[in-house]
Amino acid sequence: MQDMILALTMGLLSAYNAIIINFDSTPTDQLMFDNVVIQLLNEEVHQKTSTPPVKISPDQVKNEPLNTTHIAMTHPTPCSEIICHFCDKKGHLKAECWDKQRWGNSKKDGTNAIW
Repeated sequence: MQDMILALTMGLLSAYNAIIINFDSTPTDQLMFDNVVIQLLNEEVHQKTSTPPVKISPDQVKNEPLNTTHIAMTHPTPCSEIICHFCDKKGHLKAECWDKQRWGNSKKDGTNAIW
């Protein structure tokens, strides 16, 4: 029986390494062929239904600016859709806002301009 399990698991892809480690840690008297097959089929279903992470190529990073407040997003927000949290206009972040810079400068100058 263990020879059949060994033959079955020897040809598996590296994506199955975690389940093979699980089989290795299971005591041999509890390792049944039917259970191994069921666990492998469950793992295959799990791998097919889980969504792979979105990979971003270096060209995409160069051609489309990322929303720096949401770097972990799978689909980066185009710069034209970013909304500033200071002036509520699209196309820039609060740190890059011209209105915020003018407001900061007016506070330094003591002019207290109303925005």
